[in-house]
Amino acid sequence: MTADITIIGGGPGGYVSALRAAQNGAETVIIEKNKLGGTCLNVGCIPTKALLASTGIANEIKKWNNHGIKIGEVEFEIDKLMQHKNKIVNKLVGGVNSLLNNHENIRLIEGKAELVDKNKVQVTKSDGNNEIIESENIILATGSKPIEIPGFPFSHDLIMDNKDALEIEEIPENILIVGGGVIGVEFANIYNNLGSQVTIIEKMNKLIPTEETVVGDYLKEAFEEEGINVLLNSEVNNWQELDNQLEVSYTQDNENKILTIDKVMIAVGRSPLLEEINLDKIGIEYDRSSIKVNNRMETNIDGIYAVGDLNGNYQLAHVAFQEGITAVDNALGDDKEIDYNNVPRCIYTDPEIAAVGLTEQEANKKYDGNITIGHFPYDFNGKALSGKDNGFVKTIVETEYDQLVGMLIVGSHATELIGQGTFAMTLEGTVETIDDIIFPHPTLSEMIKESTLNSLDMALHI
Repeated sequence: MTADITIIGGGPGGYVSALRAAQNGAETVIIEKNKLGGTCLNVGCIPTKALLASTGIANEIKKWNNHGIKIGEVEFEIDKLMQHKNKIVNKLVGGVNSLLNNHENIRLIEGKAELVDKNKVQVTKSDGNNEIIESENIILATGSKPIEIPGFPFSHDLIMDNKDALEIEEIPENILIVGGGVIGVEFANIYNNLGSQVTIIEKMNKLIPTEETVVGDYLKEAFEEEGINVLLNSEVNNWQELDNQLEVSYTQDNENKILTIDKVMIAVGRSPLLEEINLDKIGIEYDRSSIKVNNRMETNIDGIYAVGDLNGNYQLAHVAFQEGITAVDNALGDDKEIDYNNVPRCIYTDPEIAAVGLTEQEANKKYDGNITIGHFPYDFNGKALSGKDNGFVKTIVETEYDQLVGMLIVGSHATELIGQGTFAMTLEGTVETIDDIIFPHPTLSEMIKESTLNSLDMALHI
């Protein structure tokens, strides 16, 4: 068969590419060997948020104990929690399937795809038959897989990846999470909410190494208040099984130590799925971490694009959406480049963490120190105080035009609030512009205005 665009992979980058192509009248084929929705819908963004929401109720109840509301001990029924999580996942995966089926010019094929040449894809279908698709353009969107570390191969029982950690049948008494990045801290929150004794081992000197130090410091303090044990500057070495537990040896600050634990979850990141699609056969440039693309999502082979976790830019579903749109538009004759300057970065722990634009360190480097920092604490906000919420909003402004170039929010609803910062920065908003905006009162969103004004010592409520 023939197609205008063939897409390998039905995750966020892939299925959005298919929908965009169909909207523009292109004959489209999308190939998926497992489940539509990819990591995000099935074993990533959605199921983790479902469990964070469900288990987070226990912490919410604690917060209200001093507000005149007395509630008894919270108990979790793990089977019902998993059923609820699976119900949400299945509904969204079914929704993606329906969206694709609503377009007559999209054909969904279940099977394993590999490149034959720059215009041909062979699919080994689930029934064992092969089919060749000839296509003017090909979009690669095969996603990623969890990274294993030496000495800790996934057993999917005692040594878990993120998928295993989402499918437990009983709550472990204690669990070690190796990796203090986004995946690790979110699972630490889930298991701590469930009542497990959680230990995090992080190789670097802070949690969330990709964000500002203040983020890691704030989260570490919050975690330790909730009883989570955070071990920084630490690295696991090996393990042995002992009476259905694991005796894990690790090094902290060059000192050898031992930890006895029920379960270990490895959360040190994800690597792109580059195997099995025959990249070498047609000469696509890649290394162990990514397929090389430009800001048009083009590989070095004309007519072949790579989006999502595969291209090494951001492992975020919302970025994959936009990359898919960009790839399709260019494949159909447009001239579009993606802008990575204002990508929102969200972490759904308690407290929530969200950032967009430059960090303070990055802004200092880019603007040669010509920046000002604004800050506004949740403690000074009426809505936050009503809900017993803690945290802060930090804004970064360059001084030539007083333009907002970075924002960091730590606290309740940070992941929702950051959209306002993303919008303002995309429109090149200045302090003056934000000063002219009337924010609703009382709301958490007022802190964005106050923090921005605070960068020029103009805040009214601090």
